[in-house]
Amino acid sequence: MKALSIKPENVDLILSGKKRIENRGWGKNVKGHIAIHKSGKNGCVVGIMNIKEVISIEEALKKYPEQKDFISGSLCWIIDNVIIFKNPIYCKGKLSLWEVSINNFN
Repeated sequence: MKALSIKPENVDLILSGKKRIENRGWGKNVKGHIAIHKSGKNGCVVGIMNIKEVISIEEALKKYPEQKDFISGSLCWIIDNVIIFKNPIYCKGKLSLWEVSINNFN
């Protein structure tokens, strides 16, 4: 499964349901399930999110005005269906999308 390393404070917002947009300057064609890797000293995969669409800032501001505090960068990855793991899977993260082995989704 593809994984994305994200700063811990943003991961916490995604897992809580407050942040439903991840901003990137790349990945126009990204869609589907992606593992959420919490970056940092003790990096770990903490769940899975579905990227349902990738849109511009302008479109994101129109469609998701309640998310305006999280809209920046050139592309907005729209997140839904977040699954939180009971137990994190500790591993080192990488830049961009990378492969991680997740068995039975915890």
